[in-house]
Amino acid sequence: MELIKLKGLTPLSAGALQFVYQHPTEPDYLIKILRLDRMRKRWARKSRGLPIRRRFGLYNALVRELKTYIELRSRSPDGEGPEFLQRHHGLVDTDLGMGLLVGKVKDRAGGLAPTLADDVRQRGFTGQLREQFAELQAKIEALNLVTSDINANNILVGWSEQQ
Repeated sequence: MELIKLKGLTPLSAGALQFVYQHPTEPDYLIKILRLDRMRKRWARKSRGLPIRRRFGLYNALVRELKTYIELRSRSPDGEGPEFLQRHHGLVDTDLGMGLLVGKVKDRAGGLAPTLADDVRQRGFTGQLREQFAELQAKIEALNLVTSDINANNILVGWSEQQ
């Protein structure tokens, strides 16, 4: 498989530890790239100068995300996982390092779904959004899912025919 070229492209989103890029040739896919510079700084701060040895090194966060995805899919009777789960499609090589290929969560118009924070800024925390959020909370609790960084910037308000 060819190396996917992302250098020079503007990320759609920049989180604390990841950039999210639109796949350059596949409109329904995104690529998550770890911000290795920030990961190195975080590790240096946590280790107080001592070397930290982890099996997957700086990619530990990526491995944890994949493990959680597989765990949630395996808990589901149909093997598909909960409907709110963003689909993962594997690892890809890019000119910015290893990336995680994920399905694009879309809004009603087919564009990139807004984060919960952006949706609340635009429309306010409406009754409908409040209900959807409560439903999501209940589903997460029912799955006994432990989350490490759930916040309004990491939740997408997506739309599809089924939901």
